[in-house]
Amino acid sequence: MSRSRKSDSSRRYHDRVARQYDSIYDDRYWEFHDELTWRLIKPHLPRDANAACADLGCGTGKWGMKLLKRRVSCHFRR
Repeated sequence: MSRSRKSDSSRRYHDRVARQYDSIYDDRYWEFHDELTWRLIKPHLPRDANAACADLGCGTGKWGMKLLKRRVSCHFRR
């Protein structure tokens, strides 16, 4: 299979799975994980409202959305 076809196949798979991805991790353990992760990330957020962060497409955008709610400019890449 060519690299392009593998990439397209992978993208289609992840697009399909992404609809359910966050619900897979919807339990107390992952709530704790997310809270702990956020507490560790928060002190490192830029104080400058014009600073930008990037969500590089390694998930469903959950962390990028949290950044947007904190008024951090976040660019999403797929």
